[in-house]
Amino acid sequence: MAGVLKRRHYSEEFKRESVRMIFESNKPTATIAESIGIDQSNLHKWKKKFAHEFVQKLDAIEDGFIKLSEYNLLKQENRFN
Repeated sequence: MAGVLKRRHYSEEFKRESVRMIFESNKPTATIAESIGIDQSNLHKWKKKFAHEFVQKLDAIEDGFIKLSEYNLLKQENRFN
């Protein structure tokens, strides 16, 4: 039948990895969704579901060291030096 769309199923690992990309890169969610070939709305749903895992990691880093986003910026700067 023409026009019937099949639903794509993504593994939990893929979803978590996609959400990790949001927290570890300073790119907009829309850019990340496009780069991995998924709809932005899916990525927003996954972020709601898995964000707590990454926020806890960020809090631990903030308590003892620096924010992950700051770390990534420093890492990028060092790549070019």
